[in-house]
Amino acid sequence: IGAVERELGDYAASSEAYRRAMDLFEELNVATEALRARWSSAKMSMAHGDAVSGIQQLYEVRGELEGKGMQGERVLASLDLAEALTLLGDRAEATKICREVIACLDQMDQAETLTNMAALALLREATARDAVTPRMIVETRQEVRRRPAPKGVQLFLMAPDF
Repeated sequence: IGAVERELGDYAASSEAYRRAMDLFEELNVATEALRARWSSAKMSMAHGDAVSGIQQLYEVRGELEGKGMQGERVLASLDLAEALTLLGDRAEATKICREVIACLDQMDQAETLTNMAALALLREATARDAVTPRMIVETRQEVRRRPAPKGVQLFLMAPDF
């Protein structure tokens, strides 16, 4: 519902829907989905003009994703955070986060499985020159979302069918 409200341009309703989702998932003890709702809520905070709160929430969500072993989601949340930081002018912190993303993808053997390795190559080059841009981050995030998982690796934890 939050995503639909966001697409319709009703950011207040979207934020409220994400808050309700977080509460429901926590009540149902579905921690991973509550965390994903918090991640979406953080992005909504930034889109709605509360960048400081949104960025703080993204840092927290990233840490929790890592703690749960959800590395694929952590990479995506890190790219969201890096994009927000570049838009606010903190290129140094964004570059540091992008370096962490590259290292994580390398560790997960994902650098070679990207469907379009050009985006990651550009991000690597940009981090080496401290010249990361929001566009590079967006393109990298799009490619990371499209990547196939190597055999035996589950990048995203899916809820079981009941």
